[in-house]
Amino acid sequence: MRMVSLMGAVAILVAAGRDGFAETPYQGAGEEAFQKRFSEMDADRDGRISRDEYIQHAIKEGNERFDAEDTNRDGYMSREEAEQAARKNRERIRQQMLEWQKKQRRKP
Repeated sequence: MRMVSLMGAVAILVAAGRDGFAETPYQGAGEEAFQKRFSEMDADRDGRISRDEYIQHAIKEGNERFDAEDTNRDGYMSREEAEQAARKNRERIRQQMLEWQKKQRRKP
């Protein structure tokens, strides 16, 4: 499941960086965010992301996310911790969408 999320994030960043692509809330990240993400994944700095680099990056992100969501640090995620993480994530996304909407209203 996490691997699918990572693949989706990479696909969004790739699409958002293309010229002429319809603007979306994700496009605000733009080329700078794409380059940062790509560099994070390209561990050997050869300009390509191997399957191993991709998987290692997904594992690293999964571990970081688990650590952030396991708030009592017992090595398990309770239902309450998972629900709290989901609420925080929904609020973060809601805030991003509101900011994007404000930007859209300001455009000529």
